[in-house]
Amino acid sequence: MNHYTKLAWVLKREILNFSKKICKGLWKPEQRLVSCLLYGIAESGSCHLSKIGRALKENISLKKLIERLSCGLRAFSEKDRQLLLDNYVRAIKPQIDKRTVFLVDNSDVTKPHSYKMEALKFTIVE
Repeated sequence: MNHYTKLAWVLKREILNFSKKICKGLWKPEQRLVSCLLYGIAESGSCHLSKIGRALKENISLKKLIERLSCGLRAFSEKDRQLLLDNYVRAIKPQIDKRTVFLVDNSDVTKPHSYKMEALKFTIVE
């Protein structure tokens, strides 16, 4: 027997629990925005606001949902971003050790023929 519904709820609960961890110290609207964005990215597999909005399946128009998400992102202050980043680093730090491998696809980072990103360079840090 397949338990896809149960798996979906478990995954959503884990995303929301992770969101609560990294949002400590933020106001409720910012917490809700981060949880919506994390769930939408996981559900849609994309970081485009339109795809995130479709994945959220809310009972408002897609245009209004995209406006709400973009206004929320614009309202994030530098202090809020730094707090979110610090909480994120603190949350993932226990899972990282000397054996952890970070892979970067430099074909997507380096764009040699792009005139807008000509100063972007890829470096290997050891």
